[in-house]
Amino acid sequence: MMHGIAVLFLVAYFKCSTGIKGRNVDLLTRVKHITRDGAIPFVLGADFNCTKEEVEEGGGFPWLEWLQAKVVATTQGVTCKAKKTEEGSNIDFFVMSTSLEALVDSITIIREVPWGPHFAVQLVMRARLDLIMVRALDMGSRINTANLLKPRYSDDGGGEAVEVKRK
Repeated sequence: MMHGIAVLFLVAYFKCSTGIKGRNVDLLTRVKHITRDGAIPFVLGADFNCTKEEVEEGGGFPWLEWLQAKVVATTQGVTCKAKKTEEGSNIDFFVMSTSLEALVDSITIIREVPWGPHFAVQLVMRARLDLIMVRALDMGSRINTANLLKPRYSDDGGGEAVEVKRK
């Protein structure tokens, strides 16, 4: 809890060489459920084992839209280096609620780590809670159900709907 605003910090490992399919779709579905369809602000740090672009494409599903989220990655270079070559890929990054995006100060690769082939990726966020925008239900308002529109049908017995005009 950051001064009254709950933020979920999630970590995941996505299956290699599949992109956003199979088990990886199951992981994103779990994130969707845990975050209540993105209603709870979250940061997901993961070894996605695929590129930022593949996550943004979502395997044909609009995951980021459903989660009200965005991919946030470093532009400093590779986050995972191939064992025997100088080549590598940027497959370690974050997906976060768009409401938290304004808090991102920096994303840094830390190359001096006691493990491999991945490097550490550090996300630094500003403590500016006034920049967080979260959808909230106004419990003080009442809905006047008498004004709700109900479908009307024509009188000719044909059962076809007629245009309903909003008041």
